[in-house]
Amino acid sequence: MQTNYNFKSRGTLVLLVLVLAIRAFALGGVAVAGTTYELACTTDGCQFKIIMNIGGGIRFEQVTGFCAKCGKSAQIRWMRKEPTPQPLLEFWDTTSGTLRRVYACPDCRGPFVAVSNIADFKHCPVCKKESLKARRRHLYD
Repeated sequence: MQTNYNFKSRGTLVLLVLVLAIRAFALGGVAVAGTTYELACTTDGCQFKIIMNIGGGIRFEQVTGFCAKCGKSAQIRWMRKEPTPQPLLEFWDTTSGTLRRVYACPDCRGPFVAVSNIADFKHCPVCKKESLKARRRHLYD
């Protein structure tokens, strides 16, 4: 079935679709609070791979990091209405120029440094090389 559109109605339809797409993209960016990443080592022979969630959601917040004692991703999650969990300690990181927080792993009670930006997690904990690549898996709220 072929429908004939005149230039004015086709232009109006294209404009409407464009406005709706921009609006959906803009609102989607505001509504999404966290991202799930897959981190994998690119060094030959190293099989390190984990999933990390960075950022909270609409109703919850979380801190995430890597627990060297467990050898896996560690996270502490709480509802936004609850008080923020206190870190074990805080320290000034001279390499990044930021204040870093250390929390107790919920599984083994070992220490982990909170990661708020996936770009900060560069070195593989297995082979110790700067060889981690992050791939965004999905966004969540």
